[in-house]
Amino acid sequence: MKRVFTDKRIAVATLVCLTLGVFLPAVRYEFTHYDDLDQLTKNPTVQALSLSNLARMFTSRSLTSYYPIRVLSLAIDHALWGMRPGGYHLTNVLIHTLSVVLVFALVLRLATRLHMPDHDPARVWVPAACAGAALFAVHPVVVEPVVWIAGREELLAGLFMLLCLLSFDRALAGARWMFVPAGLFAGAACLSNVLGAVIAPVAAAYAFCARPAHGGRTHRLGPALASSWFFWTLAALTIATKLLTDTVWLPPHVFKAQVRLSLSERIRTIFDVYARNLGTLVWPRHLYTPYANDIPERWLEPRVLLGAIAVVLTPVGLWFARRRRAVLFGGLWFLAALAPSAQLVPHHIFRADRFLYLPLIGLAVAGGAGLARVPADARRLRPGLLTLACLVLAACVARTALRLPLWRNGLTLFSHAFQANPDSPTVRANLGTALARAGRHEEARRHFYEAARLDPANPEAHFNLANALRRLGRLDEAVQHYSVAVFLAPTDTEMHTNLGVALSAAGKMNEAIFHYSRALRLAPENHHARVNLGAALGSQGKAQEALRHLSTVVRAAPYRADARINLGITLLAIGDVDAAVEQFRKAVRLQPHAEKPKRLLDAAQAARARLARDGRGASEQ
Repeated sequence: MKRVFTDKRIAVATLVCLTLGVFLPAVRYEFTHYDDLDQLTKNPTVQALSLSNLARMFTSRSLTSYYPIRVLSLAIDHALWGMRPGGYHLTNVLIHTLSVVLVFALVLRLATRLHMPDHDPARVWVPAACAGAALFAVHPVVVEPVVWIAGREELLAGLFMLLCLLSFDRALAGARWMFVPAGLFAGAACLSNVLGAVIAPVAAAYAFCARPAHGGRTHRLGPALASSWFFWTLAALTIATKLLTDTVWLPPHVFKAQVRLSLSERIRTIFDVYARNLGTLVWPRHLYTPYANDIPERWLEPRVLLGAIAVVLTPVGLWFARRRRAVLFGGLWFLAALAPSAQLVPHHIFRADRFLYLPLIGLAVAGGAGLARVPADARRLRPGLLTLACLVLAACVARTALRLPLWRNGLTLFSHAFQANPDSPTVRANLGTALARAGRHEEARRHFYEAARLDPANPEAHFNLANALRRLGRLDEAVQHYSVAVFLAPTDTEMHTNLGVALSAAGKMNEAIFHYSRALRLAPENHHARVNLGAALGSQGKAQEALRHLSTVVRAAPYRADARINLGITLLAIGDVDAAVEQFRKAVRLQPHAEKPKRLLDAAQAARARLARDGRGASEQ
């Protein structure tokens, strides 16, 4: 029986089974359409694993951020799974599972580094490390980053930070060449998410807290900082890149402006957010995606006071943990990883469960190490503490199992968020998108209308409302809101394109052509605008101009059935029936279940047969 609790392989197998058992149901979930599908459909570099795309991943941003490692992982998934969401969910679950095992390994490595002679590592540290890693595995706050495909950036940053620290540990122990993989893993963490920059203070904390393998004196602060100089340099470059990409490469229509707070509001918000984050970790009861950005109005609000007390007590706790180096390291990791999202640095999102993923690793390390370091004269308490740990884990599993199904799709996720925050324009917009994809367009329109009313200066709100109105056939209203969106975001190519579609449907072809042309001037690679421009020109009898645009799309994107269909229609109009048949045939292969290309192919083949009969009749006469 004792072997069951002390064997490392059994502990690892238990952690893997626990993590997979809790999170594998997610492989049956859909895309939530909360940035996840946009990462695939609005980023052409994901569509193919070519050398040019690999180069583009590391030289351009993805949507609004420069996270090339995340993009690369999505490209690999796309190559394996196409657009089947289950594969992407499986990748997230496997990354988290590997990180859980690495947390276990890190705690054991700390035990080896600290090599306390009054403890039996196998008897004490293995079950304690397993308990800490299990808490990280199934805590309810990890549901968001694990199940949300776009939240993979936190998973990747955590994975590479753990790999970096384990390599860094070997380098500190004398294997100097391990600084190379440590640096590479740190770079991968930073290229996964800007939060990977916290590897610098975390590595310095590790060098400060862990004794050398030969049992010498603990590192002092100066040598600890010196041994981690590369990580500090990398962190500075990461932050500089983030600032550059957010200010230079950010599309004009994407509003990333920080919430402007006075100094007093900023301090109260910091205290409030700190209290809420600690409360979420200790008692994860009310979890939502997204949370509202609440700004405390008074200093005497309970959470502000609790946050201020927690801020004061935090360094006191670290001081008492100074002789328990593994616990101290976990606490320092927690603070370093939590600081970027604590509103010390202004951010447009105050709170999110995914922001707690990296800090939770530090708490797991501190918890596992603290459980193992129960003083020798209190060892009789250890069975009770392990029992309490098991009860906490059981409660976490139950809470996680209840939260997990909310991520089944966008409708379940944002219906739940709407119950808690009905006045959030973000929640309204995302719930409207989910309803529209479910075919419930009138309900979607109502939520989009409220989103536009709550945030009238946001072009996306008017754009979403216009899309819903167009689907309902209310073209005049749709054109009105598209026009507002274009006015607010005049350089957004997609908004110009959809305004052109609405104008075309309303019979205002010249105005539609103007906006299609404007979209192409802004983004010549906008195939959607070019296809619609070609169709509009063809309807006006400008066949040669239409052929030029449609042929350009077919060459650049041969997978677009709509381009081939419109090209075929234009070819029919100028009498090139054989070429039209070929385009319709290819469109049918691209959309085998669609009726329109089949109907057009039949009509074109009938026209070709009729021309052949007429030709034979003329020759006989």
